[in-house]
Amino acid sequence: MVSDNCSDRGKEEYQTISKIEDSRITYVRQERNIGYIGNIPYVLKKSKGKFVLIVSDEDTVVLKHLAYYLKKLKDADDLAIIRSATTFQYRGLQPEVFAAGKEAVSGFMLSNNYISGIIYNTEMMNQYKIFEKAEKYKDNIAYRYYVHMVFDLLISFHGKVIEDDRLLISEGTADPHGGITDEDKNENEKLNLLNYATYESRLQQHAAWAEIFRDVSAGDNSLMRIMYFKLCWKTIFLISLVKQKYISKGFDFNEICEKCHIEFIRNFKKLFDKIDYAEKERDKLRIKALVNKYREE
Repeated sequence: MVSDNCSDRGKEEYQTISKIEDSRITYVRQERNIGYIGNIPYVLKKSKGKFVLIVSDEDTVVLKHLAYYLKKLKDADDLAIIRSATTFQYRGLQPEVFAAGKEAVSGFMLSNNYISGIIYNTEMMNQYKIFEKAEKYKDNIAYRYYVHMVFDLLISFHGKVIEDDRLLISEGTADPHGGITDEDKNENEKLNLLNYATYESRLQQHAAWAEIFRDVSAGDNSLMRIMYFKLCWKTIFLISLVKQKYISKGFDFNEICEKCHIEFIRNFKKLFDKIDYAEKERDKLRIKALVNKYREE
């Protein structure tokens, strides 16, 4: 299935695809720019196969390794997701199998930003009503920017996750505006950053993920702790990727780190203040130590 999300990108290429007469290809052009947040769920819901491989329009499949992955799909029991290797974003991927449930949730969640090369078991997603469960978070900013990672989190409770180092995706040149809806194309002009990549937005996303974690952990406080510490690392890591942009424009990155620390602790308290456990104060120090690793010397 080829789903044209009705953006301004690749119009000529999509027109060429739309004219191909081949029963194996289903071409759909959306009526408005639904962006990635609409396109990914659409393809997963409408595809008829048991498994769906997601490929961005700038990327290509390494066909010589396709048979290898087809065999893994055939042989695997209770498989929810395969995260395959790509030429850049996941070039150093280490082979790993996470058992369904707590192991898959804590081991795989928030690690799957790049969508190309993800293989989903859509039959399992429908069986466990993953799309309906995810709809609950449609107004959540984490869902808005990373809908597939919400799917990852929810389906990992029900099926195992495989990470494989066999190359399946050759990455093309990504458009930074690719997959962005018209209303999300605003940039922070001073920093030359899309708004979702600013530290302010990352901290909003952080709080949004924390709310999702509280919901899905269903009272399992040890799981919620694991998820929250991983979230703290992921948030400060993403902010550090644009560190030089901030420094070049005169920002004090240590002040940004301090704002991160304040927000991390604020959300930690929202999650855990009503829960008594021995390591609570130590956990706060762990968060501080994590942030300190990213401060300027």
